[in-house]
Amino acid sequence: MPSTSSDIVAPITAFGKAPVAAIRISGPNSIDIASKVFPSLTQASKPKMAIYGKFAHGDDGYVIPFESAASFTGEACVEMFVHGSRLSVDRLISLCLKAGAILAEPGEFTLRAFLNGRIDLAQAEAVADVIEAKSEKMLRASVNQSQGSLARQLIPLGESLNDILISLNAWVDFSEEIGELDVRQMKATLRSVHNELSRCCKVAVASMIQRKGFRIVIAGAPNSGKSTLFNRLLGTERAIVTAIPGTTRDYLQESFFISGTEIDLIDTAGIRDSQDEIEMLGIERSHRAIASADLLLYVIDSQLPSPDLSFVQDLNRQGNPPFLTVWNKIDLNPDLEAQDHERDCYISSVTGKGIEQLLFKIQSKLDSDFEELPYFPNSRQKEILAYARESVGVALESLNSATHIDLISSVIQDAIKDLGLISGTEANAEIIHEIFSKFCIGK
Repeated sequence: MPSTSSDIVAPITAFGKAPVAAIRISGPNSIDIASKVFPSLTQASKPKMAIYGKFAHGDDGYVIPFESAASFTGEACVEMFVHGSRLSVDRLISLCLKAGAILAEPGEFTLRAFLNGRIDLAQAEAVADVIEAKSEKMLRASVNQSQGSLARQLIPLGESLNDILISLNAWVDFSEEIGELDVRQMKATLRSVHNELSRCCKVAVASMIQRKGFRIVIAGAPNSGKSTLFNRLLGTERAIVTAIPGTTRDYLQESFFISGTEIDLIDTAGIRDSQDEIEMLGIERSHRAIASADLLLYVIDSQLPSPDLSFVQDLNRQGNPPFLTVWNKIDLNPDLEAQDHERDCYISSVTGKGIEQLLFKIQSKLDSDFEELPYFPNSRQKEILAYARESVGVALESLNSATHIDLISSVIQDAIKDLGLISGTEANAEIIHEIFSKFCIGK
């Protein structure tokens, strides 16, 4: 395991110009190091009390010392707050290095919190998820997990499996004294554990869907108003809009928020038969974007006397991706009769008419896809949960078929070890390094 005897320093706020930046020193000599760059701090300073003063490089700000029992890392710690210019932060970090600190590795603050028993491994991984959250629901689930929600779900399962393992091992050694095993109770316990692990796996699948964010693709024939709708939803003139068909040759992608959920919005090249090589490449990319969409907005020019609906008909037959038919330019077609259908929207990208209804239908799709999760397993945890569920399933089948006790004990041990890989009790140095190397500096 990495050493925690050194004193590490790094910014814990993002790099770049900001009103305030925070810098953390963590380690056994953090108070001494901080006092060299901030003379107002002494060993007698009260923990968790902010101290105002001047730093050695001339900037002013606040310093807060923490005892190990109250710090994020589980060791003596000092957090310094200065004006957020890059120069001020760099100067202060440089002074801390000269005073005896070393620059923190990516994720090292959270790693020390884990190694010092402040958090388990699942909580440590959730710290990154809180920072990367793309929706309010993802944020809440990540915060829950950072506070131990996944561990609270898994600890009782591990304890139940361990009780069965103890009973099996005791029966092997002392069968005459113990008598018959309570196989019926063991089966009931294994079924309960298997059901709970199955539920965890379902949550993990939903978590994977939410991690990639929500992709909305705007498609349609050339000059149907796709780019104008793209700009309208973003609230800015991002895409070039002209009356010339085929202006968009490649897709554009931007992000915006709907009710706290980050949306990847993609404007694609108009779909039509073309012999232009560059336009054909754009159309091919349009089809790839459509295939990856969580929701497709297929835009139709409502002015056309007989618009081509073959693409919409194909979407209806395929059933995927989910889509809305967006009848655009209704401001230029006052005779259009809007149809009351859940997949039809009638809008004017220019005037904004109907956009509110379109956003309502998008929000309905978000609500159905982005369900509230009690915790937020990542891909590593999802795979381990599946392995644990499989092992418990094998143990249950083995009990039903009266398989030798050694095999049953072995697969139960595998399941217990898998659960330990999530909490960190069974994680080795290689696994821990792999996890924390993906963090950024300051986490």
